[in-house]
Amino acid sequence: MVIREVTQYAPGTEPTPEQAKAAQELVESCHESAIRNGWNDYDTGLADGFELPPRDPRHFRNKAFLLDSEILDPDRPEYLMYFPTLGGKTELVAFMFVTSDRSQWGPQLGGPLTVWHYHVWRKKQCVDREVISLGFVGANEKCEKGVGGHRSLEMMHVWLIDHPQGPFATPMDLPQDLVEEGLAKRKRERGY
Repeated sequence: MVIREVTQYAPGTEPTPEQAKAAQELVESCHESAIRNGWNDYDTGLADGFELPPRDPRHFRNKAFLLDSEILDPDRPEYLMYFPTLGGKTELVAFMFVTSDRSQWGPQLGGPLTVWHYHVWRKKQCVDREVISLGFVGANEKCEKGVGGHRSLEMMHVWLIDHPQGPFATPMDLPQDLVEEGLAKRKRERGY
């Protein structure tokens, strides 16, 4: 799988004060939503309709939110990202927002800070209604449901723990010690 970042800003572009403020407000709104909705509790996230798609241990999708037309609504994130901890718990570490269809660009309300990305799959995946991944095509190169495609929707992470590349970083593979430190710091500073 190839990951491609997309932005309408040239490399090295600095955000305006308004863009930096909007980016910070999005992060804060996601923290507030996580607390308000109780999604820091794994079981509450599951009860609210977030489920694992095929072959993905970290992105818990909400089909109702995927199918609505809302983008960047902290109370309707298309995905919550939960990571396992050394203590055996599963903890919320990020929200992930996606566009409504493959032709749509992700809004960069934080200017160059809010970079979106998409995945290019070497093998076709079956996708229902353009947004719900159903898994790879079968041996006959056909989808039992949905249509086959090689590209995901655009998506953007909003990290709720410190990420070395910032709160909108694309890479997901964090060393376990950074996850543990980030969760401990959030607990100290934000109480959840």
